[in-house]
Amino acid sequence: MMLSGASGCGKDKVTQKPPAPFSYPDLKTPQNTILNLKYAWERKDSTRIKQIYDDAYQGQSTDNDGTLNFSKDQEVAAIGNIARDQNVSTITFTLPPENTWVRQSYVSDPANWAAIDLRGYSIQVDDAVRGTMLADAATFFEFKLVGTVHAPGDTTWAIIRWTETQ
Repeated sequence: MMLSGASGCGKDKVTQKPPAPFSYPDLKTPQNTILNLKYAWERKDSTRIKQIYDDAYQGQSTDNDGTLNFSKDQEVAAIGNIARDQNVSTITFTLPPENTWVRQSYVSDPANWAAIDLRGYSIQVDDAVRGTMLADAATFFEFKLVGTVHAPGDTTWAIIRWTETQ
C-alpha cells in the first residue's frame, strides 16, 4: 500500500493555513460601530465608512484656529480620496482601550441615541510626499450614535455626531 504524501526524506511538510479573511464586527453595539470606523480608516474603505455614518451625521472639530464642520458625504469622500492617493501607504487609527470608553446618555438627546467619550485617540496618515500627518484629540472626543431597531433584539448603530476639541 502506498501512502500519498510520503517522501523519501522522512520529514513531514508542514503547511500553514492562510489567515482568515478580515471581517468587520457587526454594527449591533455603539462600541462595535466605533471599531468599524477604526478598521475602515485603516483599510481606506469608503464603502464601509458610508455604512457607519448616519445620513444626518454632523462632525465638528475645534482647535485654536477655529471650528470645522463635516457632513457624511465629506467623510466618505475624504476616505475615498485617501484610498485613491498612491502616496498614502498606511493609516493608523489608535483608540484607547475599550474599558476606558465612557458610554452615557443625555436627556437632551433622543431616546435611541448613545454617547461614547474617548480620551487619547489618534489618526496617523503616512504619505510619501507630504510626510506623516497626525490628528489627535487629547482634550475631548465624543461620538454620538443612533440606534435603529429593525425587530426586537435587532438594533444597528450608526455615528450621527463626532465632536472633538483639541
